Parts: sequence; structure tokens; C-alpha cells
Amino acid sequence: MLNAGTFIDPYTIIPPYEPSFLTQGYCREECLAEGLGDQEIHVFSNFLHAHLIGSKLRTRHFRNGTELPPIQEDNNYDFDYQETRLLTTERTIRKVAAAAAAVVVVVVVVVVAVVVVAVVVVIVVVAVVVVAVVVAVAVVVVVVVISKLVVAVVVEVVIVVAAVVVVVVVVVVKVVVEVVVVEVV
Repeated sequence: MLNAGTFIDPYTIIPPYEPSFLTQGYCREECLAEGLGDQEIHVFSNFLHAHLIGSKLRTRHFRNGTELPPIQEDNNYDFDYQETRLLTTERTIRKVAAAAAAVVVVVVVVVVAVVVVAVVVVIVVVAVVVVAVVVAVAVVVVVVVISKLVVAVVVEVVIVVAAVVVVVVVVVVKVVVEVVVVEVV
């Protein structure tokens, strides 16, 4: 007997006034393989169950990644009319074939390789960003140093020019005073 479904927990409570709500339960290949061993399950009947709010129920069947026709589907589920229903055709549930398992392993390896490449790309991008930030900081430092040097040179030039102007003014004043003095005498 295989019992598949979902556990009742806070995540499966349907919020009020929801027009529809999908709840899914899975029996994964690894779990099924562990439980079955070398055996198969021959499904000849099914018992769909939900509480009062359930209106459509379906038991889906997948094999090697391909969905098979549903084992049972009830689009007009009624809580008051629950019963074990015989299937028109017996269905066989078996663990995944070795070839499919190899494909799953290859897919997992490819996924891991893609993740590794993505991590390397992220590391390279981060390194490029860090180098760009370091270069930007170096440029800012150089600009600041150069601007300080330029400001210092400009200040010195202004001081020298001011000193020259003062000397020229003093000389001119002295000459004017001497000229004035000469004329007065």
C-alpha cells in the first residue's frame, strides 16, 4: 500500500476567500527507489481524500521525467462521497531506470558545472570592480595631490607677484616723493 499526499501544517491552510488553491505532494524517485527495492507497485484502486473545501483532486504519475496519464482524477470531488475507486486499467509504479538515473546524474553534474562557472564569473566581476575602485581612488588621490600642488604654486606666485607689486609701489612712491621734494626745494 502506497500512501502519498501532503502533511497538514500552517503552510497548507487555505486562506479565506481564495477562489482556488493548489496543494501538491511528491513521492521523489530516491524515496520510491529506497522503499521499493527491486519490486513494483501494481495500482488497481485509489482513494482521493480532502476536507470540505477540496473540490478537484488528481493523482499524477511521472516516470523518468515524463508525465504519464493521471492515475485518478476527480474534477467534482465531494467530501460527503469518499470511497475507494477501482481503476479501469491497472497501473505499475516502478523505480527509475538505470539509464534515466545516469541522465539525472549527468544533469546534476552539468548543473554543478554551471554553478561553478557562475561563481567564477561572479568572482571575476567582483575582482574587476575592486580593481576599478582602487584605480578610481588612486586617480582621486593623484588629482587631490596635483590640485594641492597647483594651489600651492598659485599661492606662491600670487605672493611673489604681490611682493613685486609692493616693491614697485614703494619704488614709485619713493621716486615720486623725491621728485616732489626736488621740486619743492
